[in-house]
Amino acid sequence: MFVKEYMTRAPSVSPDDSARAVAEKMAETGEKRLLVTENGKGAGFVEAKTLTFEILGRGDGRDTPVSEFMVECDATTTPDATVKKAFNTMLKEGTKMLPVVDEGEIVALFDKGMVTKHYHGEVYEVLDELQRAAKRKKAG
Repeated sequence: MFVKEYMTRAPSVSPDDSARAVAEKMAETGEKRLLVTENGKGAGFVEAKTLTFEILGRGDGRDTPVSEFMVECDATTTPDATVKKAFNTMLKEGTKMLPVVDEGEIVALFDKGMVTKHYHGEVYEVLDELQRAAKRKKAG
């Protein structure tokens, strides 16, 4: 399984954009997560939850620049990376999302939920195999 099978193309905003501009872009696109890019390079991402509760919820945060509430992310992955490699990078970096970089440009986001879905199926396959092995041992 590869990142390209699970990545989500997400619109982007600039670190200089305001919280209001981010909210408008999220409403316009229906996306709950946006990439933050600067000069074509990934700087991180913003989530609707952070925007709502930590910025707009304060009542005075509409003009707060994205740079003050974005999650910075130095680590990235590629579309051709394996899901396992991307998951290990997330664990190492302590992040739940990674920007996906292809030919030097950020093209999408890869998040923990996608990884969980992937491994969820594998966990059940392993458990089924363990149950079959236990039954064979018991019968034999």
